[in-house]
Formats: sequence, structure tokens, C-alpha cells
Amino acid sequence: MELWDAYDRNRKKQEHVLIRDKSIPKGLYHLVVEVICMNPDGNVLITQRARTKTFPLEWEITGGSVLVGETVIQGALRELQEETGLRAVESQLTYLHTLRGRNYFFDSYLCQMPFEARDIQLNQEETVDFQILSFEEFDHKMMNGEMAGKIANRYLKYRRQVIEIIQKKAL
Repeated sequence: MELWDAYDRNRKKQEHVLIRDKSIPKGLYHLVVEVICMNPDGNVLITQRARTKTFPLEWEITGGSVLVGETVIQGALRELQEETGLRAVESQLTYLHTLRGRNYFFDSYLCQMPFEARDIQLNQEETVDFQILSFEEFDHKMMNGEMAGKIANRYLKYRRQVIEIIQKKAL
């Protein structure tokens, strides 16, 4: 059973604990994170979702719900490790954007860290395959709706910021 801390619309933590797959009372929210993982060469890691998950076998970036007792950063780092085997640290994360939905806050981060294909260790309950794409290939997949769910809709909100980070690094 997956448990989440509850927050109000101002993102103030509440006493209530939410349970995954149970209805969320009106006015309460939980935290969700997504992480674009990029290596020093500017390549981006994407993973293919397990058959048992929503959007089965579709491509995605790392993400998931923040568990009870975790900070958003801890949740982002845990999700990255669970889905890819990569162990990042907080200083490798750059905050990009927050989206408030009907019953969630969705925080997006860029993780800049060294990794190669041999470093990826998939958790078959979460992810069944991966690709390491150039940023241009990744951006193309995002812009052409080739990623799971509403990832591309969120990406459009912070795409310019990611491009600026990449451009600064290239200088």
C-alpha cells in the first residue's frame, strides 16, 4: 500500500494521509515528481513503462508520487533510483516547474549527472527498456507526442528553461 502526505491548495502539509488508488478528498493534494536525466554529453535517458502500469509500454521520463514522510527532492531521487538504478544527489537536480492539478502538485526537475548505458539497472516492475537519446531526439519525441500520458504538456511549460540550461553549459 502506497501512502502519500496530504497538502492543501497552498501546499501546506495536512494531518491527513492519502492512500494510492483511493479517492482524494476535495481540497487535498499529493505531490508528484518527474525527472529529466541528462548526462554531460547532453544525452537524455527515457524509459519504457512496464506492461502492468497505466500507459503500458509507452516511453517516459522518470517520475512518480512522493511517499509519506519524503520531501519532493527525496521523492525525485528515490524515483530515479527505483526506475533506472541511477543514484543522484540533490545538487544534481535543478527545479524546472510546478503544475497544480485537480488533486496534485507536479514538480519537474532536470538531473544533470554522468551516466552511460551500462549504469542503467531497470526495475522490471517499473520499467522494461530504456533509450539514451540526444537532446534533439528527446525534444522531437516530446514535441511529436511520442511519450506517455501528459508528459509533453508539462514539458512545454519548461522546455525553454531546459534549452537555456543546455545552451549555458555549451558556452
